[in-house]
Amino acid sequence: MVVSREIRFFPDWGHRWPLWGSLLHDEITLSPADLSLSAELTADLRAWYDFWDEHLDPDPLPPRVPGWDADRNRRTWLLAGEELARRLAIELGDDHTSVASFQSYG
Repeated sequence: MVVSREIRFFPDWGHRWPLWGSLLHDEITLSPADLSLSAELTADLRAWYDFWDEHLDPDPLPPRVPGWDADRNRRTWLLAGEELARRLAIELGDDHTSVASFQSYG
C-alpha cells in the first residue's frame, strides 16, 4: 500500500517508471503495480518512457547538442504525456493526487 498522497509523474534516467512518491514515506520510486494501475495504462506508461529515452539525448557527443532528435517527436511525447496524466489521475481516484511535471523535458 502506497502511503504517499502526492504521486508525481515525470521520467528520469535510472527509474523506468515515471511515477514518484515521497521520500518521507520511503516511496521515492514507484511502479504501476504499487498503485494498482491497469494493464493498459501500465503498458502505455512504459511505451511513453521508452519513447522519451529513445528520442531525447541529454548528453550527446560533440558536435551534437542535447535535446530531442526531432521536434515532431517532442510534440508527440508531450501530447501523449498530457493524456497519460489525465488517465493516471482517473485511475488514482481519491486516494492520491497526481502532479504532472514532465513538461520541462519538452
